[in-house]
Amino acid sequence: MNIIFYLPDLRAGGAERVLLSLVAFMSKNNSSKVSLLVNTTSGELYEQYKNKIDINSLGKSGYIKPIGSLIAFLKGKMPDYVISSLNATMVMAFASPFLPKSIKCISRLGNTIGAEKHQFSFAKAILYKKLHYYIYKEADLVICQSNYMKQDYLKELNIKPSEKVIQIYNPVQVDIEETAKHLLTFDFITVARLFPQKDLMTMIKAMEILCRRNPEASLCVLGEGPDRSKLESEIERLGLQKNIILKGYVADTKKELKQSKIFVLSSIFEGFSNALIEALACGLPAVVSNCPGGNAEVIKDGFNGYLFDVGDQKGMAEKMEKALSAYSSFNPLAIQEDVQHRFGIEKIADEYLNTLKQLS
Repeated sequence: MNIIFYLPDLRAGGAERVLLSLVAFMSKNNSSKVSLLVNTTSGELYEQYKNKIDINSLGKSGYIKPIGSLIAFLKGKMPDYVISSLNATMVMAFASPFLPKSIKCISRLGNTIGAEKHQFSFAKAILYKKLHYYIYKEADLVICQSNYMKQDYLKELNIKPSEKVIQIYNPVQVDIEETAKHLLTFDFITVARLFPQKDLMTMIKAMEILCRRNPEASLCVLGEGPDRSKLESEIERLGLQKNIILKGYVADTKKELKQSKIFVLSSIFEGFSNALIEALACGLPAVVSNCPGGNAEVIKDGFNGYLFDVGDQKGMAEKMEKALSAYSSFNPLAIQEDVQHRFGIEKIADEYLNTLKQLS
C-alpha cells in the first residue's frame, strides 16, 4: 500500500503537526509506504521532520500553480491513496479529473465549515461552500475530524449521510508518566495562533476577572500571529503584564505544557483541537470553549476539565478559578490513559489504514 499525505506547506499549525506525526508513526510502524508531499517546504516544521520522513515538494504555492506539477508527480509515483488536507484539498480536487482512477483521493476536512463561513463576506461564503461541494464531488472519501464536524458538513452542503463522508479523530502521541509538579511554572497555558478564530481577547479579559481574586495567577500563551500587537495592547491596558506572557512560537510545546497546571482554549470554532488533546496527553486538565467543533466530544466535565460558552469571559474566569481550586483533585495519569484510549496515535493510525483498505 502506497500512501501519500498532501499538505500546502510545513508551518507550525495544529493540522500540520498532527499529520506529520501521523506520517512519521505510520512510516515507522507498518508495512505500507507512507510519505509526505507539500507544495513548498516553507515553515518551521521542515527542519524538525526532514530527516524523519520522506518529504517531496512541488516547489509551487497557491491553488492553481501546483496543479500541473501535482498531476505529473502523482502519475509518476502512482500511489494507491492521496490524503490531502487544508488548502491542498482544493488543489487535489482540481487535479483529480486528470489522474488515473486507481489513485484514490481522500480529502481531510480542516475545519467546521458552518462556523468558518461566517469569517467571510456573504459572497465569499457562498463561493466557500461551492468550493467545498466541488471538493466533495471530486473526492473518493471525505474525512471529518469530529462527529460535530461531520454533521455540520452534511447539513451545510445538503448531503445525505453516506459512506463517502466519515469521521476519524485526530491522533496524539501519549507517553504516560507522572507529572513533575515541582517544576510547574504557570497556572494556565494555551497553544494557539494569535488569530481571531482563537478569540484570545476573551481569554485575556477572563484573566483580568480571575486576577481580581487571584492576583498572582499566571498565563503563558504559545503561538504567533497577526493579532500580537492588539493582544499586547490589551494586556497593557488591563495591567496584566506580570500575569500574561506571550511567549511566541516554541518548538517543544510538550516541555512547556508539562511545566503548567491547566490548559485553556477560547476558540470561536474548531475542527478538532490538536492543542487540547496534546495538553490532555501531558496530564493537564483543560478549560475550553464549548464551540462548534469537537471540544465537547473531548471534555468530560470534572474528570479532565470544564466547558464554558463561547465569548463568555465571566464564565471562562469562573471555570478557570474552579479548575485552579480543584487542581489537586484531577488525576493526571487517568487523564493520560483516557486520551490514549480514545485518541492514541496507534488507534487512529489503524483507523486510517482500515478505512483505506475498505476503499479499495
